[in-house]
Amino acid sequence: MTNGAGNTGVPTPESDGIRFSLSHAEMFPDLHPYYARLRRDNPVHASHMYGGSWVFFAYEDVEALLTDTRLTSNRARLPLKALEPERRAGFSDMVPTLERWVAFFDGHAHMRRQRHMNHVFPCSTPTS
Repeated sequence: MTNGAGNTGVPTPESDGIRFSLSHAEMFPDLHPYYARLRRDNPVHASHMYGGSWVFFAYEDVEALLTDTRLTSNRARLPLKALEPERRAGFSDMVPTLERWVAFFDGHAHMRRQRHMNHVFPCSTPTS
């Protein structure tokens, strides 16, 4: 995996006052240069999201993580960590719903659900 330890002094989102967030894309009129800078200068980014997390921007890193069987997709409770503790209780009822989403299953359980969805919602190619 790549690592962002060789910082070249180019400001990263956290150091230049911009906090990377998936929900604040409107902050940037054109995200392509921003993501290019992250891939080049900070491909492994320590973020404030979800109470502290790592964000990976290099394709090779993301591919390695997605295929690493030591990691899990069981992260339905993760969004609650982004909330202040006093607000978490108000959203805790969403966790049982998220835990049933295909994206939050690993391995065989994920594939079984995905095959069922592919049967129910077959892919189609647009015709011109």
